[in-house]
Amino acid sequence: YDFIEHRSGPRPVDVSFWGNLEPVVQRRRNRVVEAFLEPRHEGYEISIGQGAFYHVYSDRLNESKIVIHDGQSRQINMRVIEAMQAGCLVIAARPTDPDDPSAGLFTEGEEIVFFDDIEHARDLVRHYLAHDDERQRINHEIIVGRGAMTPDGARRLLDVVLKHPKIRLVVSALGAPPADVVETLKAKDIMVGALCGKPKHAVRQRDAGVEFVVAQGTEAGGHTGDISTLVLVPQVIDAVNDEIPVLAAGGFARGKQIAAALALGAEGVWCGTVWLGTQESELTQFEKEAYFSARTEDAVRRRCRTGKTVRMLKSKLSEAWEQPDAPDYLDPPLQGILFNEMTARVVRAERPDLYSFPAGQVVGTMTAETTVRQVMYDMQLELVETLEGLSPSILQGN
Repeated sequence: YDFIEHRSGPRPVDVSFWGNLEPVVQRRRNRVVEAFLEPRHEGYEISIGQGAFYHVYSDRLNESKIVIHDGQSRQINMRVIEAMQAGCLVIAARPTDPDDPSAGLFTEGEEIVFFDDIEHARDLVRHYLAHDDERQRINHEIIVGRGAMTPDGARRLLDVVLKHPKIRLVVSALGAPPADVVETLKAKDIMVGALCGKPKHAVRQRDAGVEFVVAQGTEAGGHTGDISTLVLVPQVIDAVNDEIPVLAAGGFARGKQIAAALALGAEGVWCGTVWLGTQESELTQFEKEAYFSARTEDAVRRRCRTGKTVRMLKSKLSEAWEQPDAPDYLDPPLQGILFNEMTARVVRAERPDLYSFPAGQVVGTMTAETTVRQVMYDMQLELVETLEGLSPSILQGN
């Protein structure tokens, strides 16, 4: 939900209804909408939102004062969090299923308002439309202090993880996870890993109790250091003293590269950028085309996205921050909040010349949309061919 921004300005829509197109959900949601469309409530300005790209969500949510979320599920509806980020008051059906992961996730009256039945929901809508100051107060904390890049935000995401029945792996980045978090996750039979950019980081992660580390070289996309994968992987393996497995990350999109990682002593590889160009990726076609047209040298390290060094697509926006007269970077997470709002506008305007999203150097090998299945097949095929092409004496360890 990084695309969702909170914009100031008028909100002409009183109530919005959000949901997916699954038939059962759609029928239930229609009943709720119809209840609000009774003659005595025709004064409401109502919007019914369905599938749309992220920038469209941002536009629609920023026009709305209240978002009604009706549904009981064993999954977290991210639309709820996006609505909060956009400055909407979310009035949601009170969770009744004890296995519902959203139960207890938000504080009633401070971050969200629950309704027990349709008449109760109507009363809440009437109240908060008549008391705009209360509506804005409830959502304020979500906007300014509960983002995923804050300690409180990270803890809240972990709350979701712990309630979700299918989560089997959590990987930490930008620092070693707190010991109590590692213990809690392991107690739930959830494997814990961590990314590192220096050997000393790997030691801290090992000592924190993680079960494997990912040695991420500078070729990688997103937050990354300045040590190449070729140099870093053996250093990290030595640093953890073979006590935990080490995966290699940064520059992996082909089988030949995986073979090189295995030769360095890694147990496997960790890939990121290569998946962004697949059909299964949630990126819009506009965003994918930005990756397909990029060259390897277009993946540059800049601080403008979060305040820390991020390898990202070079654009007019990223380079403007490099000019001598550019403002200083804000400390994390403030720089990220600032940059995400700019990014939302860029995506909405479809300005590829301003598009600066995280990307590793393998972006230069991505030229057209493919599938996860095809990527995996091509990797495995080339890996086998590469290994078979090596000297038999090397393969036999002689």
